Amino acid sequence: MNRDELMRFFLEEADEQLQLLEQEVLRLEQDGGAEATIQCIFRAAHTLKGSSAAMGFETMKNLTHEMENVLDQIRGGKLGVDKSIINVLFLCLDQLNDFKKQIEDRGDCEGDTGPLVEQLKKLIGGDKQTQAPQSVQTSAQDLFGQKERDLLEEAKAEGFRGWTVRLLISESCEMKMARAFILRNRMEECVKVVAMHPGLEEIDEEAMGPLEVTYLIACLKERVDIEDHLALVMKDEPVEGFELLDEHLKQPGRTETSASSEELKFAGNQASPEEESLSVSTAPAISGSAKSEGDEPRRVTGQSVRVDVDRLENLMNLVGELVIDQTRIAQVGGLLRDLVSSDADDTMDEFDSIANHISRVVGELQESVMKTRMLPIEQLFNRFPRMIRDLAQKIDKPINLLLEGKETELDRTVIEEIGDPLIHLLRNSADHGIEGRGKRLASGKPEVGMIRLKAAHQENQVVLTIEDDGGGIDAEKIKQSALSKKLITETQAAQMSEQELIHLIFAPGFSTAKEISDVSGRGVGMDIVRSHIEKLNGIIDVETKLGEGTKFTIKLPLTLAIMRGLLIRIHHSTYALPISSVAEIMRLPRKEIHSIKGQMAVRIREQVLPLVWIHDHFNVPRPAVRSDDNVFIVIVGAAEKRIALVVDELVGNQEIVVKSMGSYVGKVDGVSGATILGDGGVALILDITGIFSLLSRDKGLPHDSLAV
Repeated sequence: MNRDELMRFFLEEADEQLQLLEQEVLRLEQDGGAEATIQCIFRAAHTLKGSSAAMGFETMKNLTHEMENVLDQIRGGKLGVDKSIINVLFLCLDQLNDFKKQIEDRGDCEGDTGPLVEQLKKLIGGDKQTQAPQSVQTSAQDLFGQKERDLLEEAKAEGFRGWTVRLLISESCEMKMARAFILRNRMEECVKVVAMHPGLEEIDEEAMGPLEVTYLIACLKERVDIEDHLALVMKDEPVEGFELLDEHLKQPGRTETSASSEELKFAGNQASPEEESLSVSTAPAISGSAKSEGDEPRRVTGQSVRVDVDRLENLMNLVGELVIDQTRIAQVGGLLRDLVSSDADDTMDEFDSIANHISRVVGELQESVMKTRMLPIEQLFNRFPRMIRDLAQKIDKPINLLLEGKETELDRTVIEEIGDPLIHLLRNSADHGIEGRGKRLASGKPEVGMIRLKAAHQENQVVLTIEDDGGGIDAEKIKQSALSKKLITETQAAQMSEQELIHLIFAPGFSTAKEISDVSGRGVGMDIVRSHIEKLNGIIDVETKLGEGTKFTIKLPLTLAIMRGLLIRIHHSTYALPISSVAEIMRLPRKEIHSIKGQMAVRIREQVLPLVWIHDHFNVPRPAVRSDDNVFIVIVGAAEKRIALVVDELVGNQEIVVKSMGSYVGKVDGVSGATILGDGGVALILDITGIFSLLSRDKGLPHDSLAV
């Protein structure tokens, strides 16, 4: 394996460990130092230290090592968890993330970690003190916890006996962790290893002296057979000595049975090693799984492999080509059946059978490839608790962020693109939505503000909601700010409803902040949010109630690669409408089309909708329609808005492969992309939000203000 491959694996692992560290440090601040949380942080930091040392990034390794010293003091109960410790740990994580980015950019990292190291050492009162050596005769009762007791009891119920094997790995061994792992595997050839202490992740390769490792085992064999096997295992190993004890772990509420102890020693130094005070790391259970009260649920990990993103993209493109060819085969089959004589019916039936089978296989292949691109949105959501925590401290507002639906899956491309809009919305909720302490208490609200971020599937879309219990949006304040910034005129303001005024927050340059800060007030953010979401073929809506809070709703397609579309014909060209944007299809007599204030409109079930000829915007002639003729109308919607589009013909709906317009053509208003049809022709995919923008602009109104 060359260094480029190692570097890729290192960066992937570093990214995972840094994300895990950030989540667990946040949890550490909340639970005040629960043992499971501290153990998880320690393991992640130790893994990161080991991998960075293996790659030769000494600066990164040294900073992580100093973090371990602080975590060890917390784990040993010698250091309490407070805000100052959490802040320093977060500063360290920021520096480690910066190192990771440097490594990604130029293959190495550098930086002055002196101030951070001094802060870490100050937390523990100077340099880390050497721990007192642990006695070789320490009882397994003190080393192993309730979970290990439960596992041993399960083994005893099956007729096994419990034993403790203690050994000393020589100081001269350069890879003590690897050696401890090898010895464990070799023991398992004859016995079942229930647990070991210290755990593999907790072994410090840099610790001086020999390493003492204690294995808790279960076996049906007699002592002499076990001793013979251990003697064979230890042969030619860098082990200074070992002992076998018949150990009975005491269960709560039981009297401890007397334990016989007999020692088998090899010649060599039996002195106890100097080591850090390390906690138990549990091995896989013998049968089933035991879970002690208060333990965090553990995710079951299946077999998986890492696949380069470019390979997935290439695979998706190939599947897209198959979908196009499948459509073409179906179309050619229909033409052939019309052309050939009845004598060839058997041949055509065979052709149809093959075409149907290919269609079914391509459909299953498409579904499988789509699933490989799907990722739980959890990896995006996990970025936000730290951001809200830091922001809450900066603006001096206690805020609680609730995350729901983290298991919801979304296309990786969509996840990458939706990150920035969500950041803007969350910061907006924290800065503008949540009131200060005094105002909340005066209005009878809890002192701590609440922001809820939720993801859920809805049909073939993913719906994201960002909701706060703040002061809501004042439509009158929005109107005055828009007038002062000359975003609308007095005449337009008088015609706009409250909901239309609220949607002005998405106008470029709009802001209600009185002062500019590094959080808000520059008039950028919400317009970027909308443009990002529209680029993803999504829509955003806002609901608010003054004094009670605001809720933003984002609807996104599951994937940007393949979608189901409605094919329509305008003049001599075929276009595609995303099915997710189509609310209804109907035919209406020409005489039921009316004009209201110069705007064509239709009345459908007591609702008046603007009627639009896309022909006018694409500069193609309208069809000649008499008053008694019917016209095809497609009602499309974005958020709560609806318009009726007049089309010449409905072709049908089918799976369409989305192709980019390319940099040469660039962004075209009202068009989001293109697709290749079954006959090889190209159809433009209409962008519904873009069409709303076109219509509003033509009428001289702000975006989202189309009205009849």
